[in-house]
Amino acid sequence: MRSAALGIRLHEGPDPEVFVIVGDGSLLMAPAELLTAVQADLKATVVVIDNAGYGSIDALAQDSVGVSVGNRFVDGGGHDLWVDIAQLATAFGCAGVLAEDATALARALDAARAGTETTVIHCPVADGEIPPSGAFWDLGLPETAADAAVRARVTAGIERRRASGQRPFV
Repeated sequence: MRSAALGIRLHEGPDPEVFVIVGDGSLLMAPAELLTAVQADLKATVVVIDNAGYGSIDALAQDSVGVSVGNRFVDGGGHDLWVDIAQLATAFGCAGVLAEDATALARALDAARAGTETTVIHCPVADGEIPPSGAFWDLGLPETAADAAVRARVTAGIERRRASGQRPFV
């Protein structure tokens, strides 16, 4: 959940509906916000897009340096870890719903609108290529990498920064 949703709910009162769309990685970084929503009786509907990791960060790392470390939720054998986000939400006192297709999502959204509690709708999605957003997000580059391909990407990244007018902070 995002704390901004709670701020909107506090500002707007019980109406209108507050919807949050968040990735599984972002939700797992701050799940206590769900407990805050329950504690303060602040209704929101949270739709969690689950691609088994920090997908946008992973795509950025792959694009910038050609590798990604720790951005996928996988076990030692490289298999995706299943986090039951609906059950996690239930553990925090929210309504938790698993929506594995568009029909289930529509039903879950209807039920959340009709309900009075914070609802978390867990939407597992197929992992795939994440399209570029065009947004600027500077990923730290390993300037002392041993791998020649990574060093070449670092050099290209530094050149892109210079060409864009970005100045180093000194």
